[in-house]
Amino acid sequence: RPTGLVICDASGSILFSKSVPGFAMPRFGEACPLWPLFQALNRPLVPIRKRIVQLGRTAAEFDCYAYAWPQSISGYDDAPVYRSVMLVRSVEESPQGRQAVAHVGPSCRVCPNKDCESRREPSILSEGF
Repeated sequence: RPTGLVICDASGSILFSKSVPGFAMPRFGEACPLWPLFQALNRPLVPIRKRIVQLGRTAAEFDCYAYAWPQSISGYDDAPVYRSVMLVRSVEESPQGRQAVAHVGPSCRVCPNKDCESRREPSILSEGF
């Protein structure tokens, strides 16, 4: 299956991204704060696996695997420098039971979810913009 990759630093800035068909990566600005990539930064050294649906034109499902780790630790008085990585894999159709799915967007600017509590800027898709 095609696999995408996203790497970010502790500030949430995307350092590297490789897209996978159907999963929109932001070209400019920040990504959706609900991505498992950023949840991993809150729980370093704990692997996260989450099934997501990215809201938008295509509603394909993806399995995301995220992990954050301290990239370097200088000494006792220095804070560690964290990195987070997320693999994005499209879900193959399976006849078994459905797994719980989290709804995320590509970025706040183009997300159609009006009731998102993590929204940091208005969407250009909403009425009244």
